[in-house]
Amino acid sequence: MKEKIAAFMRQHTNNPQNHPVERLMGDLAFFDGSSCCPLCSLYKGRIFSVSGKDKRFPALATLPPEIHDGKCDVCECYYSLCSWYEGISTPNTARAIRMSNAPLKDRRTEEQKEHFEKRRTKVRKIKRS
Repeated sequence: MKEKIAAFMRQHTNNPQNHPVERLMGDLAFFDGSSCCPLCSLYKGRIFSVSGKDKRFPALATLPPEIHDGKCDVCECYYSLCSWYEGISTPNTARAIRMSNAPLKDRRTEEQKEHFEKRRTKVRKIKRS
């Protein structure tokens, strides 16, 4: 099944060998992205099933196409997928399952939102020059 997920990810990448999913050990992956980005913050801290077989967690293929190749199109930052091991990576598996399946909600603080907007403005100015 890992091959199917890798094939899905290849739709959005020029170099699939460097995609984070290729470096994972096991079926469960922890998503770590920007806390300030409105898109990354929706998925930060969630655990995904790489194959989609572990129904306790959402399938990795459910990530939106704006998050691909280890990079987010919204914030232009790189995110990481780390292998997650039940009972080792997070002692409270029930909490991890709840959090990973909670409705997607922007949980950023006002300070994080302001930081993101300042950074976005700065990047746009640099791109224009």
